[in-house]
Amino acid sequence: MLDVSSTTQGMLTPRMDSAQRAAIYSPATGLLVYQTDGVTPGFYYYNGTAWTALAGTSSGGGNSYMFATGFNLATASVRYIALGGNFGPTTTGITGTPMTTACTFDALSIAVSPQTSGTATSYTVTLLVNGSPSSLTTSVNYSASPPVGVLTKASDTSHTVSVGVGDIVTIEILPTVTTTTTAFVNVCVHAH
Repeated sequence: MLDVSSTTQGMLTPRMDSAQRAAIYSPATGLLVYQTDGVTPGFYYYNGTAWTALAGTSSGGGNSYMFATGFNLATASVRYIALGGNFGPTTTGITGTPMTTACTFDALSIAVSPQTSGTATSYTVTLLVNGSPSSLTTSVNYSASPPVGVLTKASDTSHTVSVGVGDIVTIEILPTVTTTTTAFVNVCVHAH
């Protein structure tokens, strides 16, 4: 048991931006962090399936959904990932959980960490609703061979996408690779 008490100091939780939070590989249920940027900065905890803003977080809270934790791309093939579902090279067979409430997605983040040498020029991620591309998209671009083990991130917080009950939300990841490289790609979207 940890017992921390003080009348003159507080406890400081890990602080990070939204892309760093999205890049946490396999977060433990109950993990608590303080997000410093984005539409909704504040405390977030991982509930086992999604990052959730604690009550009282600025801008009214919301939920962050992790789509690809430690996803490995070794080829130039597009990959699709469904919210609450599986992933694969085509949308055929990708089954996601229909949205149970209407919401608006207002942020999309990608974090890429190359694990082997190669030449990847970009990784583009797009939010799809019922199989159709939305305006919420962002890319990590490299001008040369990406450094192995170095995290590169990008976010789109300038677009919003509204979804309704029953809609299927999917992520498309499109790597542009000129020679084979392996990378962990983490994607997170935020909704309110």
